[in-house]
Amino acid sequence: MKIKNVYDNGGATWDRYTIFIEDEDDPDFAGFGSSVYPNMPCSYFQTIQKKDVIEGSHLGKKIQFTDLPDEVQEKVNGYQE
Repeated sequence: MKIKNVYDNGGATWDRYTIFIEDEDDPDFAGFGSSVYPNMPCSYFQTIQKKDVIEGSHLGKKIQFTDLPDEVQEKVNGYQE
């Protein structure tokens, strides 16, 4: 899997971050939606499918993967392994 694009909506919604992934093994897989603290009990970290999301500025501004909180990066990287 390869990181394609990352969006940050500035906290407008619970799923603040949308991380798009390119995965040749699963063409329907789009990536992840995540809150700031994805490991907390009342938090949010979900996979998303291409049929359920459209990329664009409505998701916020584009940021670099390295600009995500460490917890979010670790969660994504852990999924990739």
